[in-house]
Amino acid sequence: MHSTALVNWPLEGEHNGDDMPGELLTTIAECGIGFAGFSALVVIIPQLAGTPWRGQMATGLWLMVSWSLTAFVFSLLPLVVREFGASESEAFAISSGSLGIAIIVQGVLAGSRDRKLARAGAARPAERRIVVAAGFAISVSLMLFLNSAGVLPGSRSGWYLAGLLSLFVLAAAPLSLFLEQLDANRDRATVQDDEADD
Repeated sequence: MHSTALVNWPLEGEHNGDDMPGELLTTIAECGIGFAGFSALVVIIPQLAGTPWRGQMATGLWLMVSWSLTAFVFSLLPLVVREFGASESEAFAISSGSLGIAIIVQGVLAGSRDRKLARAGAARPAERRIVVAAGFAISVSLMLFLNSAGVLPGSRSGWYLAGLLSLFVLAAAPLSLFLEQLDANRDRATVQDDEADD
């Protein structure tokens, strides 16, 4: 007999189409909160390294926090939808479409923030980085929309979990911006020390 709790993995051979990978979903939700908390610590790193705060760092931090919180919310969404009587397939179809829309909306908001900073005179990230991030986000959204429509092979839950995990890739990407700024600041400090020695 199956438990009504949605946080238990179905045992091998018992999957009947009504069970959900609830334990993995709740684990991803916990990781989303943890990464959002880690993002707050990232603010301290440039300060400790003596790197001046830049406008693009603010956008990077916003992206890290927003993608992490999105992972948290949408990890729980299928469980909530399931509680309203939807089947597993219906829950993941609804959640996939919703997550695809959320990714596009956040991408548009990030682009708007970036353009405002550029008009204010702040430096923008490399164009190649923006194109790669946008292309990845669009690809994930397309995958989720196809999953919602039932076009993709396999279970909807698998594709949805892949979409959730991709949010952590998007959340981790801005870290490279902070690391580059730290490296650039260290290189400038090294050059200045060498000039002072000369």
